[in-house]
Amino acid sequence: MPDSAAVYFRDPVKVNAFTCYFLVKILLNSPAITQTTITMNGSDFSLPGGPMNRWENIQLTHENRLAPRAYFFSYDSVAQARTFARETSSLFLPLSGQWNFHFFDHPLQVPEAFTSELMADWGHITVPAMWQMEGHGKLQYTDEGFPFPIDVPFVPSDNPTGAYQRIFTLSDGWQGKQTLIKFDGVETYFEVYVNGQYVGFSKGSRLTAEFDISAMVKTGDNLLCVRVMQWADSTYVEDQDMWWSAGIFRDVYLVGKHLTHINDFTVRTDFDEAYCDATLSCEVVLENLAASPVVTTLEYTLFDGERVVHSSAIDHLAIEKLTSASFAFTVEQPQQWSAESPYLYHLVMTLKDANGNVLEVVPQRVGFRDIKVRDGLFWINNRYVMLHGVNRHDNDHRKGRAVGMDRVEKDLQLMKQHNINSVRTAHYPNDPRFYELCDIYGLFVMAETDVESHGFANVGDISRITDDPQ
Repeated sequence: MPDSAAVYFRDPVKVNAFTCYFLVKILLNSPAITQTTITMNGSDFSLPGGPMNRWENIQLTHENRLAPRAYFFSYDSVAQARTFARETSSLFLPLSGQWNFHFFDHPLQVPEAFTSELMADWGHITVPAMWQMEGHGKLQYTDEGFPFPIDVPFVPSDNPTGAYQRIFTLSDGWQGKQTLIKFDGVETYFEVYVNGQYVGFSKGSRLTAEFDISAMVKTGDNLLCVRVMQWADSTYVEDQDMWWSAGIFRDVYLVGKHLTHINDFTVRTDFDEAYCDATLSCEVVLENLAASPVVTTLEYTLFDGERVVHSSAIDHLAIEKLTSASFAFTVEQPQQWSAESPYLYHLVMTLKDANGNVLEVVPQRVGFRDIKVRDGLFWINNRYVMLHGVNRHDNDHRKGRAVGMDRVEKDLQLMKQHNINSVRTAHYPNDPRFYELCDIYGLFVMAETDVESHGFANVGDISRITDDPQ
């Protein structure tokens, strides 16, 4: 029997490997067996008495996924950084476009060789896309119901699956760098493989998933494979009033990092009592992947157009593994951000090694604003604001939730033309670039998390998940 054999079948399913079903039945009826695991390409398919499938295990939301952090990119110079054009960075490689693709009714139908061999007889799909909008599987719409019987955390064994493959090529400039792969949106559960090696998995369809693939890539051609399943335990908390669809629906890309780099940062602006002058403060997390500590300099400059508002540096900054640093300075009478006048400054951080060589340049748009809810009213910079808002879904009549950024920007322009000043991300996180555009156009954002399970109202237990501490 092949390795791609069995999963916990709660209902009879059609499987190519006919012997799978009988093996499972034998194991389930054997009192001596408490745990049986069958692996395929790094995946762990477990039977009752042991761990669940990873896509049905509420204790596991990911494997090898990096911790969430701010959305930013590294550039080679200050001038390049201030364009905020990520595609101009020498260490940014977009992977959107044409991929090999095959649709399966069940995850175990994916061939064993999928992770290590480019399938020449497969079709193609454009990424990003929802595969139903490209002619694979079925679209289904529900308001409050689930598309299958409720049996938390289980989902149907017939689980629509998309297998994706593509070749990407790394130049010599990526040698000696940390290589990260980022998925900005995949619905629902997905596993990643590079050059035949298992990378990890992730749930949480509308959040960026980031993996370190440095140890798996090489100069030249590399094979990237992604297996996506439509249903997972996380489906029970992604029950929004919309179409059910699946696939890699946002951008995929590689990011290169020097071994010493900025890992994360947070920027704050705080006004004085008169709302005249403000303090800009920044907490920075720096990371060193080298074997020994590295001494660096962190320069930071605030630009108002071409004018330098403030510039300084933290010298002799020794970085061991993860190291925190901070800086703060006063800005006199800054232009204040508002929906009517969304004025943005540019904060640019430059990390240099001990010899003064630039390791990376990281930019961030900054709006000087102070937002509070006081006495039931919404205040910005000590002014009461009436919110005129709309709900917005990611939806395109041709592409479903795979909405291009040109379409997103047109949505925001239309809102501003009609005096709308706020938008609710109904009902999930949007593409990270959406929030940047709201900053630029002047829109307040009610940013929702991807947690909704009102389908449980149909079984008289709407709080079944929300009241469960697990």
